[in-house]
Amino acid sequence: MTDMRDSASSCAELIERTANSLSNDALEFLFVSVQENNINLCIHRAVSGLISSLFIVIACSLLIIRIGPNLMKILPKPMGMH
Repeated sequence: MTDMRDSASSCAELIERTANSLSNDALEFLFVSVQENNINLCIHRAVSGLISSLFIVIACSLLIIRIGPNLMKILPKPMGMH
C-alpha cells in the first residue's frame, strides 16, 4: 500500500483490505454505500464535463456558421486566384 499518496492511485488494495476487515454487517453496508456514492460522483463529474465540452463545441460551431460567410470577404484570396 505504498501508492496511497499518489493522486492517480485507486487504492484498490486498501479498499480490499478494509472490506475484508469489516465483520459487522452495518459497517460493511456503510462501506459499500460510501463506495457506491464515490462511483456515482465520478460518473456525475464525467458526464458534466462531457456536457460542458459539448456546449463549447456547439457554441463554436454556431459562431463559425454565423461568421463563416463574412470570413470569405475578410480573408485574402490565395495567390493565383482573382
